[in-house]
Amino acid sequence: CENKGYVCVDITSSNTRGAVIAGGIFGDNVDKDVNCVACENFGAVEVYNKKSPSSLSDYAVGGIAGYVRTSDGEGSVIERCKNHYELFIQANRGVLGGIVANLADGKVKDCVCTSTSRVVYSRNKSYKMHVALGGIVGNAWGSDEITDCFNAGVVLSLSLTGEYVMGNYVGGVIGWLENPCVVTDCTNTGKVTCATGEKNAYVAAIAGGIIGYKESKGTDSGNKNWGEVTAIGQWVSKTDNYPAVAGGVVGA
Repeated sequence: CENKGYVCVDITSSNTRGAVIAGGIFGDNVDKDVNCVACENFGAVEVYNKKSPSSLSDYAVGGIAGYVRTSDGEGSVIERCKNHYELFIQANRGVLGGIVANLADGKVKDCVCTSTSRVVYSRNKSYKMHVALGGIVGNAWGSDEITDCFNAGVVLSLSLTGEYVMGNYVGGVIGWLENPCVVTDCTNTGKVTCATGEKNAYVAAIAGGIIGYKESKGTDSGNKNWGEVTAIGQWVSKTDNYPAVAGGVVGA
């Protein structure tokens, strides 16, 4: 399967809540497992809210899939898939992955991303938000496996104002690795940048060549980063809760 068309979700209401999901091949597998093999995306995938980028929706964009989950215990698999075109979110909080945005109890194997992935977000003074952006997977939790994947695309998360955003996690392969996910034998050659744009921004700007932010039980081995990694923070809180951190393999 392949997609060469433009995929876009345009939110026009400032009061939107809930999930807003887009994928180059499919958005969400919902209640059944999926085996997506040798699929390619050649079209732009975008989600944004022109009227109010700071609305309370959870935005997710993936080059192949927005959300991959396991429903019956067998496990969903994304294998030998490629994304070639730019991905973009403009919102207050979001998850973006070059192949999969949100991965829950699934496997991503032998996948390649060569496109630019960007999240641009603005503040919401009443809520603390997370942004997770990865060259292959944005956010992974549960019994996930990400193996033998390659990212060559630019990975960029930019805060226009940054106020009250708790976590800005950016990785060449995965943005946010939660327990007990495993990342093995993956490579990143793309430039990874996590930046906040306003002084007094309470934001964790964390960037890693392979993994942006890794929970204590997440594991990684055999991975290689050849790309430049940058974390930019205008101001750091007086506590240690909101650092600006960059790492060649793991940010934090």
